[in-house]
Amino acid sequence: MGMKVSIIVPVYNGEKYIKRAIYSTINQEYKDLEIIIINDGSTDNTLKIIKNIEDKRIRIINKKNTGVSNSRNIGLDNATGDFVMFLDADDYLDSKIVLKLMRYAMPKTMVFCDNYEVFKNKTDIRKVFGKNEKEIAKKDILREITKGNLGLVCSKLIHIDIIKNNKIRFDENLKLSEDQLFFLEIASKCEKFKYIKESLYYYDRRNELSATNSYKKNLLKNYLLLQDKTENILKNEFKIEDKEKNILNEKLFNSFKEVLRNEVAELKIKDYKNRFKNIGELISEVGKRIDFNYVTGSNILYREMLKCIRRDTVINRFRLIVFMKILILKNG
Repeated sequence: MGMKVSIIVPVYNGEKYIKRAIYSTINQEYKDLEIIIINDGSTDNTLKIIKNIEDKRIRIINKKNTGVSNSRNIGLDNATGDFVMFLDADDYLDSKIVLKLMRYAMPKTMVFCDNYEVFKNKTDIRKVFGKNEKEIAKKDILREITKGNLGLVCSKLIHIDIIKNNKIRFDENLKLSEDQLFFLEIASKCEKFKYIKESLYYYDRRNELSATNSYKKNLLKNYLLLQDKTENILKNEFKIEDKEKNILNEKLFNSFKEVLRNEVAELKIKDYKNRFKNIGELISEVGKRIDFNYVTGSNILYREMLKCIRRDTVINRFRLIVFMKILILKNG
């Protein structure tokens, strides 16, 4: 018997797409699998659909709705495979992904590939690296995860001992980008990284994009916590130099834009005062943290937004609202 791979699939109200995800696991050419499906308190027909799929390798865990990070952690607690992969319920796998990743599987090694991004009217190839070499330096991996280019939960194979021996978990205090932090911690404990320059995971963004306009509470707190933990991991690995400072400041500024969008996207007269106050707090908090010597960008709107977060004034709050409205209109 070969090495077993545990594929962890958390799902909440996924009746529209869970069948596709599950069949993409059971139809893998690599057969030594266990498929752990964590039903996170679904209230639709998700559980019924899962139970109607017959495959002895499927294990179903039912629980109350506590979120995707808790579901993934429960999946890790129950995994019995030598290696582990994650699949989001609205995504799906190429039938050869496990077979091809397992060719390079070793202890203390992360194996990963490119993926497809599926939109409503097109499918793009998302390449992690432009390089041809199969083995990538650890520092480059950590940088790319920090940027957000390699932080997604998809298309990675990891030896279970890296996770269990280092007690690495998904941070249940984070509601966004928790997978980015998880894989940054994983990468910090790996010795080698094997890169397959081939798209083998289908990251379906149609469901994700439909929810981008919903207001999220405590978003700034989430991103600042992520920023602090990311910076601490990098500091433990190597000396933070100009390139890393640029990446960290760029990351902070991008988080700022996302939090600002969150406040502005559905701005209404009835909650205007609260949103206006929140924008002031955003300027104050990010202005204290960002190092303006290490933020690059030639875009005029980009530079003007940076000027606004140097100082919290009424006019700067208004300017930021206008700038973000322009970006929202520009990006649809």
